[in-house]
Amino acid sequence: MRISKCSVKFIVILISILTIPYDVLPAMLVEKDSTDISSPAETQPGIRPGYLWVLTQLLPSPSWTHFKNQKSQWGMNWQVTPLLYGFGMNKRMNPWRTLIAEPMTRYNGSLEIYFSPEYLPQTKQFDTSWLFRGGLRAYLPLYRYGEYLSASLGTSYYNYNGKTGMTYEAGVYMFFGIIGLQTAYSPDTSWSLTLRFRYF
Repeated sequence: MRISKCSVKFIVILISILTIPYDVLPAMLVEKDSTDISSPAETQPGIRPGYLWVLTQLLPSPSWTHFKNQKSQWGMNWQVTPLLYGFGMNKRMNPWRTLIAEPMTRYNGSLEIYFSPEYLPQTKQFDTSWLFRGGLRAYLPLYRYGEYLSASLGTSYYNYNGKTGMTYEAGVYMFFGIIGLQTAYSPDTSWSLTLRFRYF
């Protein structure tokens, strides 16, 4: 089996990112705001998306979907978090996050609204190969405040080629949430499994 140059480059980049020390990675992916947060009265997180964070969001997570009465299909999945509320974090900090959230904020206990496009090359036409989900997900810590191990439960509404319905999902995450495994079930349509790569 021949591996393309693009695939080799993607694997090298992915390995490089995953081997960065975990205490250094958060600082690289986000840029600190100029606002000083050392004051006891300060409640803002003082971070904003950096260029490396934007690039990592473009990396897809591989997925496997089984449709009823149809063949199974590999695909690519992305995720955007318009809004997140952290209920397990330091009470002095602002619990609301938009687009980006630190690992401690998300995996130590949070509730997020998310949007997830997924590319499933089941048809030859590009515009009919997309599945869209939008929903609500809760994260709960299982070990070491969720940094080493956490879980999630969620529900969403999907649209795939005009077919719509509800989806129920569950997931587990490790290593500051960078690597996770999610499963989603739609009673009337499909069942899917996603190896989730998440970079804050």
